[in-house]
Amino acid sequence: IPGARFSPDGSQIAFTQNRPADQKGFDVVLLPVRGGSAPVKVAADASSPVWSPDGKRLLFISDRNGSNDLWSIRIEGGKPAGVPEFVKERVDGLLDVSPEGDCFYRTRNLVRDLFTAGIDPRTGRLTEEPRQMTQRHETYGAAWSPNGEYLAYYQWQNQARDYKVVIRSMKTGEDRELPLKEPLSLYSHKPQWFPDNRALFMHYGAAGKLSRFDIQTGEFRPVLESVTVPLYNNVGNAYYATFVVLSPDGRAIYYLARDLEKGGTRILRRDLDGGPEVEISRIDSDSVQALAIAPDGSRLAVVVPRPPRGQVIMTLAASGGEPKEVFASAGWAPRDVMWTRDSRRLFFFNKHGKSQIHSIPAEGGEPQPLGIDMHDFYFLNLHPDGKQIIFADEQWNHHLWVVKNLFPPAKPAR
Repeated sequence: IPGARFSPDGSQIAFTQNRPADQKGFDVVLLPVRGGSAPVKVAADASSPVWSPDGKRLLFISDRNGSNDLWSIRIEGGKPAGVPEFVKERVDGLLDVSPEGDCFYRTRNLVRDLFTAGIDPRTGRLTEEPRQMTQRHETYGAAWSPNGEYLAYYQWQNQARDYKVVIRSMKTGEDRELPLKEPLSLYSHKPQWFPDNRALFMHYGAAGKLSRFDIQTGEFRPVLESVTVPLYNNVGNAYYATFVVLSPDGRAIYYLARDLEKGGTRILRRDLDGGPEVEISRIDSDSVQALAIAPDGSRLAVVVPRPPRGQVIMTLAASGGEPKEVFASAGWAPRDVMWTRDSRRLFFFNKHGKSQIHSIPAEGGEPQPLGIDMHDFYFLNLHPDGKQIIFADEQWNHHLWVVKNLFPPAKPAR
């Protein structure tokens, strides 16, 4: 049993138990070592049990207050006695309690901020070193408005379970925060602007609703109210990728859909004036990693796995046709492809060892690294002038902590 802990006297075993398939979450339960009875639930919404040195208390982690915190409960006669008691906030991993009564635990902190860098769109080379744009620590993707006057990005505050879109004025530097009505169901954490500079295109909801989000009022307005686009959920974390893109003129969307009958992936187009769904191409893979459209609206780019370990960047005409291979990798993991403003080059992240940003001619050639040495990159986007990129740099920080003398030390055996 993963994570099981024997009581100090060896009579009980505490462990984390999955709930039935129709229920979410975990419980901490107790079971006599000798058997003979069903497990006894100690705490709901809990995991990682650890015993006190005298076996009279059980520690566990629970998110019952909205974050992972440390709790304790008395154990008498192999059963919980009383109610759980709060011990300490923000505990991501409970390690153990020493015989002296010291409790060891770990925390991890996510830092994901936005950075901009200058590029030469003709050569794909770096012209200005990265400059930090946010210090909010859990930001997602960002995009400048078509006229360059605003920067939109998504922000998540884990402690408050608060998800917002932030609109920054590039003239004044002022930020306006707008809450999202359905924050946990937003697909693709990379903003897309309508060409009028007044609204963001959003794909969200269990059914895949399409909406226009007004940056002044924070109101959602349906786009093609009777049409939904289910999530193309084939990558490790679908929210880091984009599978539905708005055309630069705001008149159509392009999106991916799995072909459940024939296999592979369909690339589809639908006009926002209410026209029918049109298949423009088909790819022999059901795990396409990214979709992007050129600023002139003429071409699309996709990243497609190539077994056993490689991936391929391909382009095709937005009007339809066979995809053309631009770059085939061996062991690389290209992701989040982006076109330059003149549609002549492609930028992409490469996750192979350390994350890097590369560029390549749109007709094919050798990838060229930008030479930005940071951590792990996500959400690549381009300024309307074509001379700046923006991206999120992600870093996890892990720390080991100890709470001294949390319990009385174990009495020595006689």
